[in-house]
Amino acid sequence: MRISVFNDSTGEQFSPDGISVFGVKCLRDVKISKRQVLEALDIFKKDIEEEQSLSEEELKNKQRLVSENSFSPKTGKLTGSRRKHKTQSFFTKLPFLYVDVEDDGMFQYPYFYSPLRESGRLTCCGHGRSLINFRYFPDMTSDVIDQHSDWGIGGFEVIEEVVDFVSHNKYWKDKNPEVCSVGLLEHDGVWYMNHIDFVSEDYIKNHANLRPAYFIEMTCKLDLWKMQRDCILNANGKVNVKDVLDSLVLPYLDYVRQDYDWKV
Repeated sequence: MRISVFNDSTGEQFSPDGISVFGVKCLRDVKISKRQVLEALDIFKKDIEEEQSLSEEELKNKQRLVSENSFSPKTGKLTGSRRKHKTQSFFTKLPFLYVDVEDDGMFQYPYFYSPLRESGRLTCCGHGRSLINFRYFPDMTSDVIDQHSDWGIGGFEVIEEVVDFVSHNKYWKDKNPEVCSVGLLEHDGVWYMNHIDFVSEDYIKNHANLRPAYFIEMTCKLDLWKMQRDCILNANGKVNVKDVLDSLVLPYLDYVRQDYDWKV
């Protein structure tokens, strides 16, 4: 499997030769922590409040970003034009994540713990998954990539170690993806992993998003976003995050199952 490395902020593909990477501990079957849950709930609440406060102009701009432009697994081509801005999933990923766990008993990818957690967030990738894990599958364990300077500073071999670890989990061990796309972020000259995706060569060449993010791109559905936005706007007064999460996930599971024909 080929490893393709991207700057997760700019979408730029670059050579990993000579880069410094925070060391890692790769952990199997970890139960979600209270800190991770509280962090995910806090971010979710802020995202809901932001969505409720959008001006008309901001709403129009956001809706332009939620387009049907995407990679087509059936043709291997890009439908529409490439997005010039980093897109979000606009909560649309949440019911898809639920169905993933329902089908597979696990998430495809690990949580990535930030090496900067002393001064910020614990999780640098996986807040949406944390919500689904906590709310609907609290006994489920997940894999974790713990990144920190305490584990040393390495190079490209650290990335290779993580790719090998993920490729042998219960979901991926019998599959043979062509490419592993690795999104890196930099801190004081040292890089850390923000996410990875196992994808096809066609997707790497034809992704619609600013940087490759297959699951986010494929779950960014305009009609689903519109339905979910109505739920958010109807959550008047003090926000009960659990109720809002239920309203964004549970009514759309049948929709997801009917539309989910691109799973790797």
